[in-house]
Amino acid sequence: MLPPPFDERIPYGTDPRQFAELRYPKGGGPFPLLFVVHGGFWQSVYDLKHIGALCAALTKKGTITCNLEYRRLGDSGGGYPGTFQDIAHATDHILETTPSDPRYDHAHTAILGHSAGGHLALPENQSPEPYPWPASPTYAPPGNKTSDTASSHDS
Repeated sequence: MLPPPFDERIPYGTDPRQFAELRYPKGGGPFPLLFVVHGGFWQSVYDLKHIGALCAALTKKGTITCNLEYRRLGDSGGGYPGTFQDIAHATDHILETTPSDPRYDHAHTAILGHSAGGHLALPENQSPEPYPWPASPTYAPPGNKTSDTASSHDS
């Protein structure tokens, strides 16, 4: 199943996999901005299409979604550090090219990552850059079990 259409595709690098798909809510804004980093087991066979429906649903609720594509294992430049650099370059590029766009509320910007994308979103939360990253969610990041969860089921 294909995701709902996006409104705009913005390249942030020279590789064909370095782009962002943006969806804008109806109305004039300003709207909060959510960067979305897809998962896919780090493999090049998985791309941003599988999280497009989530982006469309969040956009219907009044959030600009910026679905990031990036180089992965199997892609030239993918893996460490290229994949992490792609996410940093993408978020920098979008934030630096949209400051005067009235649709964007840059004071309300967050990043969300699913699965392997959660690993990529976490370093952005700890970036020394002066961006307004709040504590952003990751959905099902690998290794998200805690000993508290395990011990609560032992009794």
